[in-house]
Formats: sequence, structure tokens, C-alpha cells
Amino acid sequence: MGPVELVTAFSIGILGSVHCVGMCGPIALALPFRGLSRWQTVQGILAYNAGRIATYALLGTFIGLIGRGVWLAGWQAQLSLAVGIGLALTALLSIPVESRFLRIPFVQRFHQWVGCKLAQHIGARGIRTFLIVGALNGLIPCGLVYMAIAGALTSSSFLSGAAFMALFGLGTVPMMALTAFAGQRLNLAWRSRLRTLAPLLILLVATVFILRGLHFQAPDSIRFQEAWQAMPMCH
Repeated sequence: MGPVELVTAFSIGILGSVHCVGMCGPIALALPFRGLSRWQTVQGILAYNAGRIATYALLGTFIGLIGRGVWLAGWQAQLSLAVGIGLALTALLSIPVESRFLRIPFVQRFHQWVGCKLAQHIGARGIRTFLIVGALNGLIPCGLVYMAIAGALTSSSFLSGAAFMALFGLGTVPMMALTAFAGQRLNLAWRSRLRTLAPLLILLVATVFILRGLHFQAPDSIRFQEAWQAMPMCH
């Protein structure tokens, strides 16, 4: 994975983490920090975010396998442009991607399952709890995660896909850690104001994808046809 991919992945996390405050902020605020020392709180926040990043990396592993086919076909630039244009239209037309996804029966059932699992663990104590809650949090249907997954599709292997999603998760850590430290002082009105910035941030991420697509140069030796011809055949 080259420097452009590294910057893209981390940029999605950094720029989109404001959105995380609105979607995942309530979960971070519900974590059982009351009565913990400052060091125990830091450990809990690190474990929570490690769980999220682990889930994202696992998702990236599977997405990277699909991206391998895109890479062999030489369609990475076109896919990056398509994703960027799609994100720009989503922001400009205020398309409610998340709510539309949640109307899909399978997504609804999965969302309910994740919510039930979170409810079972959210009140418990211990590092294990923070880790599990973070891992489950990473499975919540989220427009920002969809953006990162779209970016991971342009990866050339399962390792690249995992690294892309892990870097995306790492980019969200500062804002999510701040949310957890701020506690109840981060009120609903403040989180709502942050979410109003989401369209602008989506446009910035869309610009990253479009520029990446315009400047992407796939090696001439890497094309699906050549790879197909070089594949060993059984007779």
C-alpha cells in the first residue's frame, strides 16, 4: 500500500470522525468510566478503540480480497473516481445513506443484533468489556464506515485492505478519545452542531478519492488479461 492510500485512509478517519461523535458518541459516553482512576480510564479508552480498529481491520481483510480482483482488472482509478463522485453527490444532495441502508431488512436485523449485544456488555466492568464494546461498535452500520470500505475496495490484497481499514480506524481515535474524556459535558446540542459539518467533510473525502483516481497510474504489466493468461491451467 503506497503513501497515497495511507493518506486517503487516515484522512477519511480524521475528516469523518466528527460524524462519529454523532453516531458512536452515545456509546462512548455510556462506557462505565465512573469510579475509575485516570489511568484506568485511559486503559479503557485504548481498549475500546483497539476493539473498533480490530473490527475494521477484519472487515478490510475481506474487502481487500474483493479489491484484489479490482486491482487485477486495472479498475482502481475508475472505482476511486466513482466513489468520489458518489460521495460528492451524497453530500450535495443531502442523501440520507444511513437511513436508507437501515431500511434494508437484513441490515435492520443485523443492527438490532449488534444493539442487543452492546446492551449485554455496556454496563460491565473491565478491559475485556471495553474491548468487546469497541469491537461491536465497529459493526454498527455507519456511512463513514461505508466510505472507508469503498476506499478499501481499491486495495490490491487482503493485507492492504486490512491496513487501509486499520488506518481509517486510527484516524477516528483522537475524536472518539476526546468524546470519552469529555463525558457528559459533550452534550447533545454540541454533537448536533458537529454533525452539521458532515456534508463539508464528505466533500473533502470525496475530493481525496477523485484526486486519487485522477492521479492513479496502474502498472501496464498488471492487467487482468495478462494475469489470466499467466494463470496455470489444469488439463
